[in-house]
Amino acid sequence: MPELSVVIVAADNEQRAVLQVLVDGTSVARAVHTQASFPVAVTDPLVRRVQSLKADVVLVDIPADNAILALRAIELIHQELPALALFAIGSIAQPQVIVGAMRAGAREFIERPTTPTDLLEAFPDSPRPSAR
Repeated sequence: MPELSVVIVAADNEQRAVLQVLVDGTSVARAVHTQASFPVAVTDPLVRRVQSLKADVVLVDIPADNAILALRAIELIHQELPALALFAIGSIAQPQVIVGAMRAGAREFIERPTTPTDLLEAFPDSPRPSAR
């Protein structure tokens, strides 16, 4: 099976590094780019970068203390690249953020802390872990 190419957008350096390790650890996906800032306009270089890399998935980390920029980033990316799989990662304790992410265009909302299994279950066409 071909590897999925994943772009990670997370303002927090530690979270970005953790997500990269988790993505690369799935064995079905590889982080091809990481970004520390959220795009704020359709002209943002990240949008073009995602296109040029032919990314399959974009993971957007939604910080608990400032979700608005991340939600706007999801909306912008979805607006420009509607066929792209966008996944939001954040706290399950904030239902309004989950609803906002889905309305903005996220296909999946993955709870933080995230595991490789969480990512495998969300990735399109990836093998699902077997039940034991």
